[in-house]
Amino acid sequence: MKGSRYLLFLLFLPLLAASCAPADSGTPNGVTTDGQPTVTATAEVETSAETVTEDTAPTLKQTDLIVNPEMWATPTLPGGEFMLTIEISDYTSFRHDILRESIKTYNVGTTDSVYGEHKYLAGEWANCLLNRPTGTDIGSAKPIDNVFLDGDPQTREEAVKLVKEFIVKQFVEGVDHPWASMNGHYVWQHYAAEAGFDIIGSEIGENVYNYQFHYAMSRGAARQYGTAWFIDFSSWHGPGILDYTEQKIWRDSSSPDNGHSLSLMERSFVSAYMSGADGVVAEAGAYISFYDTIDPETGLYKISPYGETCKAFHEFSKANPDVGITYTPVAIVLDYYNGMGHPTVKKAFGRFDYTPGDFMTYHLVELLWGKDAWVVEANANEVGALVSNPYGDSFDVLLQNASPEVLATYPALLLSGDVTLSAEEAETYRAYVQNGGTLILNTAYLKFFPAYEGTLTDNRYTVTDGAGRVIVYGPDYSVEALDGILSEVIDELVPFSYSEDVQSILNVADGCYYLTLINNDGVTKQHHLPFKLKNSIINHYKKELTVQYAGKHDILSVSDVYGGHDVRLTGKSFEIDLKPGEIAILKIDVK
Repeated sequence: MKGSRYLLFLLFLPLLAASCAPADSGTPNGVTTDGQPTVTATAEVETSAETVTEDTAPTLKQTDLIVNPEMWATPTLPGGEFMLTIEISDYTSFRHDILRESIKTYNVGTTDSVYGEHKYLAGEWANCLLNRPTGTDIGSAKPIDNVFLDGDPQTREEAVKLVKEFIVKQFVEGVDHPWASMNGHYVWQHYAAEAGFDIIGSEIGENVYNYQFHYAMSRGAARQYGTAWFIDFSSWHGPGILDYTEQKIWRDSSSPDNGHSLSLMERSFVSAYMSGADGVVAEAGAYISFYDTIDPETGLYKISPYGETCKAFHEFSKANPDVGITYTPVAIVLDYYNGMGHPTVKKAFGRFDYTPGDFMTYHLVELLWGKDAWVVEANANEVGALVSNPYGDSFDVLLQNASPEVLATYPALLLSGDVTLSAEEAETYRAYVQNGGTLILNTAYLKFFPAYEGTLTDNRYTVTDGAGRVIVYGPDYSVEALDGILSEVIDELVPFSYSEDVQSILNVADGCYYLTLINNDGVTKQHHLPFKLKNSIINHYKKELTVQYAGKHDILSVSDVYGGHDVRLTGKSFEIDLKPGEIAILKIDVK
């Protein structure tokens, strides 16, 4: 995405209609004399950064990019602030009084729960729903009453109804709020939020597929339904788990060489925080953060390398409590009944064969987060868990029933899946366009938008309607044409571009940006082997990045508030070098 262009941020404001309409349209607001939308052959929109002198340069406001900061910030957790929860349970020979004091003294995190004092967390409930018949004892909650399996849904509509009934009846019926939900392999956060849950989460680590997709799903659901959200990181990796103790808590699965790399753990914690998560849970973290030997001088357990990583992240989050709001200008809008299944099964709700629309979404995830996004478990070496990509972490995922108020906060929408729209829903999306939004529309959905029909040229064309535009592409349910379209749209909406692919997360605050850059390339670890980066790998995958700013402000300073990297600023561009696994969080002051 070299040479990016910068739209004046909010394409959905009527005053920007001219920037979306062809220069020679000859009609006001992108409509013909008979009131129909106008059609052009390409979706290219040429804009140029405004030249502003230092004396007249406007100060960056968060609302320049984010029209509803309150909605996008999402509610906080019961504790009122970001939390790194070091999970502690009722097993192992650790003395819990000493363990809690060790966590507190070393400042590793907090043992407070992200979901408050709630008795039950609906944890990995989709796995229970699909695989645990009525009467199964799952230990931490009441025996399974599986209304889903017993109800034997024959349609996706029936499945959604039973999913929501199950999660409430099984885990939180009769329990005071807040209600908390967490899933790993099944990204059904929206259904939990719609069922009334106040806090939604994703489990990553373990053998879970691409984490950035999980962030996009959880954050999108949180913004659509007004919930808090969190990330749970599991140190299981294949059949092994990280464990520094002599007692081997998980028996043959335990080893200081097993589990995930501390590099992946650190990148996951940081990327979740900068992606807007309200909390991170270090699953079983109390036992992995320490050796099971007591230091005679302190009377505390000795801290492990895992504990040191938690400590460093916890201290960073406390020292930097306000890093702005994560800017995700494109919302992927999925069909309400998608029921996205495990990637190895490819069945919606675990029972309905994927349709062409379902496979469209499957391939869209591969386009955005790489061919390894779905095969993290099969790779068994952390490849695909977090990726460098050309689009940045610029996406949220909504369901098609999102309100007009939610939709209007996104400059661009991309429909995906087996979408069927009612007349009322179709009108909602057309109103979104007419008010200035950009709708990226596959030809499969034109039956709901006959006014946007036209002739494909190189598998695309553009329709202007009111103050906005529709970028139509084909063939039906194919994502092949989306690469170029998304590159253009991201270039227009995101004011930073990069000389090579990198994981990038952009946060916006008044007066400054926080730009997180992570080099995920070349970092691998198998579940049973120690982690080590060879010099040849470091040299091959090192990134010498040039970052270009295309906004209307001047850059006053750039500093890495996380990794301390050297940043070389020249005008509106700067250079930074990142070795494999390295993280930079750049505070960019502008005026």
